[in-house]
Amino acid sequence: MHNLAFFFTQGILLFQEVSMPNLDMQEVGRRLQQARQQCGLAQHELALASGVGQNQISNLERGKKPSVRADTIAALAQALQVTTDFLLGLEDAPHRARKSTRTSKTSVA
Repeated sequence: MHNLAFFFTQGILLFQEVSMPNLDMQEVGRRLQQARQQCGLAQHELALASGVGQNQISNLERGKKPSVRADTIAALAQALQVTTDFLLGLEDAPHRARKSTRTSKTSVA
């Protein structure tokens, strides 16, 4: 099965077709609900923040949808401040470790 993978880099959304196994939509629903509750949001509040309909959020959380579009997952992840990979069950950490952009300064005598 081929799907579109997407990622953000330097503020640009990129798409790439990749082969991936079928998603466990029950797991997607559990992770979506967990992230929403950790943010202290009701479904209707997440709907407003993400632009995704409340009914769709409810159906996703209950595992009632057979699939989810990439733009939907991206909008939900952005509103919840988690990674798309976390919501999709592809990684366990909800947030990516940020790489330090600081460089150490050393003095030369």
